[in-house]
Amino acid sequence: MKSDSTLLSLRIAALLLALLTTVQLVLGLMIASGTWVSSHGMIGYVTFVVSVVAAVAAFMWKRVSGNTALFMHAVGLMVLTLVQIGVAEMDLRTVHIVVGVLVFIGAVALATLSLRKPGARLDAGIPSSRLQG
Repeated sequence: MKSDSTLLSLRIAALLLALLTTVQLVLGLMIASGTWVSSHGMIGYVTFVVSVVAAVAAFMWKRVSGNTALFMHAVGLMVLTLVQIGVAEMDLRTVHIVVGVLVFIGAVALATLSLRKPGARLDAGIPSSRLQG
């Protein structure tokens, strides 16, 4: 398989997003148990920036592979991280926790999809023997 920098950037952004949301989950559990962690908010903003990078990389990959589902997943995750920041700023703790768990699940799913089923380049050239049933 040919190395593709677009797919590589998508995979790196998705894996970094999954890592950051895992860190956020652990820090959130610490906060819920009574230990205040001041870096939770700053890491949340970094998570949003990484989700924007993942969405842009997914858009670039969609243009060369036609994989719209992966792109829509990345954009949906970016919107969820933005909602997560807004909910946190409004001090809606229960909603923040629920949306945080959804963001974590979505980030892990995006990383998994980008590694396992990213699609192929449209110009990759599929052998005609594979097209016949």
